Amino acid sequence: MGEARLRILVADDEEGVLLALKEYFGCCGWDVDAALTATEAERLLETRGYAAVITDLRFSGPSGTEGLAVVRAARTHHPAAPVVVMTGYASPEAEKEARRLGVDAFVPKPVPLWELARLVQGWASS
Repeated sequence: MGEARLRILVADDEEGVLLALKEYFGCCGWDVDAALTATEAERLLETRGYAAVITDLRFSGPSGTEGLAVVRAARTHHPAAPVVVMTGYASPEAEKEARRLGVDAFVPKPVPLWELARLVQGWASS
């Protein structure tokens, strides 16, 4: 029997970013679910299993930090899965809150795709 493929969730409200991440990680041999909204990501986290979660911090919602809801859902439904928060709008307060919620990495956008892959692959093989 072959090795199980790593399943990850990628959430970002920028469709171009989401498609690039999905394609890149798919080429790495991983199964990738993509969510354009925090609500969609939360729903997927409730219904599917994930080895890792990568989410944007800011979605086009009223608070601008809907990604923290994705982090909460990931920690609730998949407490062992590594969570990466990406953002183009880093602030000390947002990073502090994300760290308090238990993110494994808080990275500024644009983040090189190979760097995200290295992080996720490192966690998956440990």
